[in-house]
Amino acid sequence: MEEQLDNSTQLTATLEKEIKLLQSPDNPSENKSSIDKKNKSIDTLLIAMMKDAYRQQLLYPHRKEDNAIRKSYIQQLIKHRNQSDNLPLTISTKDSLLADKKYALAVEQMRMDSLSTELKSLEEELKDQIASTQQAESILNQKTSQRAKLNKKIEALMIGQPTATSPSYSSSSKTLEDKKGFLPWPMNDSKIKLRYGEQQHPDNNKVTFVNSGVDITSADNQVLSVHDGTVITVANISPSNITVIVQHDNDYYSVYSNMANAYKRKGDIISASELIGLSNVVEGQYVLHFELWQAKNNLNPYQWLKNN
Repeated sequence: MEEQLDNSTQLTATLEKEIKLLQSPDNPSENKSSIDKKNKSIDTLLIAMMKDAYRQQLLYPHRKEDNAIRKSYIQQLIKHRNQSDNLPLTISTKDSLLADKKYALAVEQMRMDSLSTELKSLEEELKDQIASTQQAESILNQKTSQRAKLNKKIEALMIGQPTATSPSYSSSSKTLEDKKGFLPWPMNDSKIKLRYGEQQHPDNNKVTFVNSGVDITSADNQVLSVHDGTVITVANISPSNITVIVQHDNDYYSVYSNMANAYKRKGDIISASELIGLSNVVEGQYVLHFELWQAKNNLNPYQWLKNN
């Protein structure tokens, strides 16, 4: 489009030079008033043609069906030009050529204005797109950074746990390890939003991040224990994120993060599917970040959940 605008500018300059040459009188003694009258008549005709051109909006038809209308319009222009009897002065060959040049100049100037306006509009649109992209990238970087911080904070909590002792709760007949693949989900009617491990970010597939657990969404914000155990940690790892860690048998731990409220305290003994607290809302959904550990080893919790 910039190249088209440059070409239009060059053509306009050329037409202006040609008009200047044509406006130079051949006979120096020619009555200036007569020339002015001729030019005024020509300008009046051009203004009428321009008004008609703007009204019909047919200078640059973009649809095939406009061609027939354009042809009719051109025929009307020819008819106007042929009606020389209506002009106060006879238009000579030179004056006719001058009129053509003025008309071409006016058309090209309008085309140049149109291109310039469209180019400015595209530049503004591009600026908006760049600003929007930069904002999206900033938000994405923030989310990725928050995820990395969450992983590190939970890892620090887990590594800081003392060596597991015999459970002080009445465990069910089956251990957590016996229930691999059959553990109840920590939220009712839930599904996986973000899987375990390294993956592409859902907002930008060029960005990868590591999830040390699974992110689960549900229409119900209740958070439930996946197995019998003892609450060993209730921590605010951010102003709006409560994390609860439950110790199970054989040095297994379940982690429930991104909670708005926790109904249990450190030392509480809980049973499988018992209410622990309520999850936060993320982008209009209840979302729980859930992890599973065996001693200091991070596990893929999805492999342990029922009907995975």
